[in-house]
Amino acid sequence: MYEKKLVSFWHQTEQSVTPLFCLVFWFVLCCLVVPVAATPLPPQAYAAAKKDMDTLQSDVRNAQREPWLKLAQTFLDLHDKNPSWKNRPAALFRSARALDELARRFRQRQDALDATARYEQVAHLHPASVLVDDALYNAARLKAEYLSDLPGAQALLQKIKQLPTADRAQAAASYAKALASGAPPVPAPGKAPSAPTSPAAASVQTTATLTQIAWQTRRNTVTITLEFDRAVVWTVLSQPANKKTGSPIRLVVDIADAAPDSKIRPGVKIAESDLRRLRIDLSSPGHTRLLLDFSALKRFRVSTEEKPFRLIITAASTDAALPKGARLGQTLQSDEPIQPTLPSSLARQLGLTVGTVILDPGHGGKDSGTSHNNVIESETTLDLTRRVGALLAANGLRVLHTRTNDSWVSLEARSRKANEIKADLMVSIHVNASPNTATTGFETYYLNFASNTDAVKLAGVENAMSDRKLGELEGILADLMLSARTQESRRMAENIQKATLSRLKKKDYDTRDGGIKSAPFHVLIGSGMP
Repeated sequence: MYEKKLVSFWHQTEQSVTPLFCLVFWFVLCCLVVPVAATPLPPQAYAAAKKDMDTLQSDVRNAQREPWLKLAQTFLDLHDKNPSWKNRPAALFRSARALDELARRFRQRQDALDATARYEQVAHLHPASVLVDDALYNAARLKAEYLSDLPGAQALLQKIKQLPTADRAQAAASYAKALASGAPPVPAPGKAPSAPTSPAAASVQTTATLTQIAWQTRRNTVTITLEFDRAVVWTVLSQPANKKTGSPIRLVVDIADAAPDSKIRPGVKIAESDLRRLRIDLSSPGHTRLLLDFSALKRFRVSTEEKPFRLIITAASTDAALPKGARLGQTLQSDEPIQPTLPSSLARQLGLTVGTVILDPGHGGKDSGTSHNNVIESETTLDLTRRVGALLAANGLRVLHTRTNDSWVSLEARSRKANEIKADLMVSIHVNASPNTATTGFETYYLNFASNTDAVKLAGVENAMSDRKLGELEGILADLMLSARTQESRRMAENIQKATLSRLKKKDYDTRDGGIKSAPFHVLIGSGMP
C-alpha cells in the first residue's frame, strides 16, 4: 500500500522535481521497504521459540499459563504460515508439546483435549513424518492419564504398531500392556499446583530427579549406575540389532515420573567399551527414557540400592560373564514394592502403611458369576477393578491384578498370587444377586466365620469353585482367630465401606448401607495380608 501511494505521488511530481530530489526520494522509499523484508525467517523464529521452550521447561516453579499458551501459538503460526517450509511437522509437534506441558503442569482437562487434538493433527497432516509415532504415543498417554479414555488411548497405540518404522513401537506395546492390566499411571485432573510456600512444601516433589549417570567397563561387562533423589518405577527393555533400520543392540531404560538434572549431558559417545553411546529422550514430559547402544551384548541384569536410590544395570557380552542374567530380547521391570509417600487423606482412610495393592475381579472364564438383567458379574467386576486400579495408581500405589481379561483363575491361585508379590492389601470385587427385587445396596466383607445366615448363603455360592474341604477351612479359620490380621481386615472393611458410601452420597446416588460383614470366602483364605 505504501509503495503504491509513493509511486503515484512520484508520477504526479516527476516533471517538477530536480534529479537530486529524485535520488533522495527513492533512497527514502528503499528505507521504508527494507524493514518489511527483515522479518525473521522460519528457521530463525523456530530456533528462538525452541530456546524459549527450553527455558520454560527448566523453570519448574513457573506457575503462569500465558507463556505456554503463547509458545504453543508461536509454533502453530510457524506451521500454518509457512506451507513450503520443510520443518512444519516439527513446529506443529512442538506446539502440541507446549499444550501437553500445560496440561501436566496445570491439570486442566481442556488443555489435555487441546494437546491431544494437536498431536493427532501431526499424524493427520504429516503422515510421512518421523514424528508421527511420537505424536500418537504422547496423545495416547494424555487420553489415558488425563481424559480417562482408555479405549481411545489403545486405538492410538494400535496405530503406532501399524507404522512401517516407529521408534516408539516398543514403548507403545509396553504402555498398551499396562493399560490392559488396568493400572496405568493416571494423574487426576485438577487445579494448577500452587508454588511451594515453605521449605517443607518445596521438598515434596511429584517427579523424581536423575542426579547422576556413571559407567564402568570391565572385561566382558559394563556397569551403568543411575542415581535418583528417590525411588522410581523402571522398565529395562533389550533390543537386538536391526539391519533394516540400522539400529544397534540397545537397552531402553524407561523411568516413570522422572526428569534428569540440568547438569546431565543429553548424549555421550563412549570409546573402548561395549557400551558405545548413551542418549536421553525427553519427548514425553514427566518421563525419562535412556537409550544405551552396545557393540556386543548377550545378557543383562538390573539391581537397586537405597540411600540414595540407585538403578544398577550390568550388561555382559558373553553368557559366561553373567550366567544368571536376562537374555537379549527380554524385559526386566520393577518387582519390588515402591514405598511412595501417600496423600495423608488416603493414608488416614486406609489406616495402614500401604505400598502394593492386589485387586481381584471376581469370577471369570468358565465361571461367569451371577447373570441377570444383562449384567454379567465377571465382566462387571473386571471393569470395576480396572477403574479402581487406575484411581489407586493415581494416588501413588503399586497396583496388580489377579486377572486382566476374561480368564478363569482358581480361588486358591488368587490368594497365592497376592502372597507371591508381597501385597500389603488384597481386595476382591463382586456383584451379588437376590431373588428379592427390592434388594439393593453396598456391603463389604472380611475373612472370618459367617456373621449371619445371608453371609452363609453368599459364602456357599462364592466358594462353589473351590477345591478346599470343610475340615481344612475350619482349621485355617481357627488359626485366623488368633491372628491380628482379622482385626486389620475388619478395620480396612470399615474404612472402605465408610469412604465408598460417602463418595456415592456426594454424587447423589441413593445407595443402601449394607454394612460390614464377615464370611469364610475361600478366595481370601491363605492370603498373608488384610
